[in-house]
Amino acid sequence: MAFGLEIYNLLPNEAYIIIHLIALLVGVWLASKAFSSNKGAWGTLFAFYAIAELGFVLAHIGVFHTLFSHLLAETLLLIGFLLVAKEMK
Repeated sequence: MAFGLEIYNLLPNEAYIIIHLIALLVGVWLASKAFSSNKGAWGTLFAFYAIAELGFVLAHIGVFHTLFSHLLAETLLLIGFLLVAKEMK
């Protein structure tokens, strides 16, 4: 059995949906704050984070496969981090 699977199975699926929805709302709120402060790269990063969290929600309700949602999340976050790093130069 994979490490952590016992812990994962302790919580019902609805709990993970709620956790990811809260994270999605935090990402949207931070993106809004960043865009209103003229920090476009940070806003994009937080917007990508919110989209990634939406992918996790969709995985938990059975629309996306879990591996696809992780691939989507990692790709979006990597692009967001690169945009922020480019802005820091």
